Amino acid sequence: PDFEAISRESTFLPGIGLPGRVWSSREPAYIPDVVQDSNFLRASIAEREGLHAAFAFPILLGSEVVGVMDFFSQEIRQPDQDLLDMMGTIGSQIGQFIERKRAEEELRRSEAYLAEAQRLSLTGSFGWNVSSGELIWSKETFCILGYDQGTKPTLELVFQRVHPEDLGSVQLMVDRASRDGTKLDFEHRLLLPDGSVKHVHVVARAVRDDSGTLEFVGAMSDVTAAKKALQEIQALKEQLYKENIALREEIDKASMFEEIVGASPVLQAVLARVSKVSPTDSTVLITGETGTGKELIARAIHKRSPRAAHAFVSVNCAAVPQG
Repeated sequence: PDFEAISRESTFLPGIGLPGRVWSSREPAYIPDVVQDSNFLRASIAEREGLHAAFAFPILLGSEVVGVMDFFSQEIRQPDQDLLDMMGTIGSQIGQFIERKRAEEELRRSEAYLAEAQRLSLTGSFGWNVSSGELIWSKETFCILGYDQGTKPTLELVFQRVHPEDLGSVQLMVDRASRDGTKLDFEHRLLLPDGSVKHVHVVARAVRDDSGTLEFVGAMSDVTAAKKALQEIQALKEQLYKENIALREEIDKASMFEEIVGASPVLQAVLARVSKVSPTDSTVLITGETGTGKELIARAIHKRSPRAAHAFVSVNCAAVPQG
C-alpha cells in the first residue's frame, strides 16, 4: 500500500521513472526487475513490498500522450514483446475511446448551448428533405408550433398551425421553393388550438448533396412580441400625429384673432364668418364706419388664408386721388 500511495502522490517528469520514460518515447516499456533499475525512483519501496517486474504503455490520442498505465509483478520476468505489442494496441484503443468520449461531451455541451440560445431568442431550427418529406425540428420549433416533442414532424402539421388567412400564401411560397430550390424568407401568423395568435419569421436556405437531393435548412423565429411592440409604436405615432394636428388647429384658432378682443355674440358671429371665408379664394368686401376695425378683420382673413406666408398690404382708399 505504501508503494501505491506514493505512486498516486508522485509527479513524473518526461524521461524520469518508468512513466516518464514511456511518456517521452510514446512506446511501451518493460523492466525485468525495478529493484535493479537505477532510473526507477521507487525502487526501495518496491523492494520492501516485493515488487520486481514492471511494464507500462502510453495512452495515445493520435500522437499525444494523455496518460501512462503501469503494471507490476512480484516475480522477476524477462521482456515479453508480444505482451508489449498487445498493450500498445490497447493503449491506442483506450486513447480512441477517450477521444470519442471527449467529442461526445463537446457535442452535448454544444447542443445544450444551442438549445438554450434558441430558447432565449425564441428561435427554432429545422431541416426538410424535399424528396422524402422528412422534417427535423429542434426543441424550440416544437414549442413555437405548439406540438409535443414526441410528435413526428410533417408539413401537414405545419400547415395546420398556419392562420387560415395566411395559409394560401404560405403554401404557395413553400411549393415554389420546393420546385425551384429558392430560399425562403417570409412572415406569417400561426393560430394555435387555444385561439392565441403568433407571428413568426421563417428563413431557410436550399442545399443539395452529391446526389442532387434538395434539402432546406432554416430557422423559425417567434416575433410576436416585436410585432406587438411595433404595432403599439405605430398606434402611438398615429395618436401623436392626430393630437399634433388638433393642437395646431387650436393654436391657429387662438392666434388667429389675438388682435381682436371681444366676446359678444355679434363679434363671435363675425369671427365665425372670417374662419369660413379665409381658406377660400373669394374676394371679400368689408364695410363699416371709420374706426370699427375693418383692417383688423382684413388682417385676420389674410392670416387664416393660404396667402398667409405673403405680405399683407394695407391701402387707404380715401387717400387715393380721384381720376
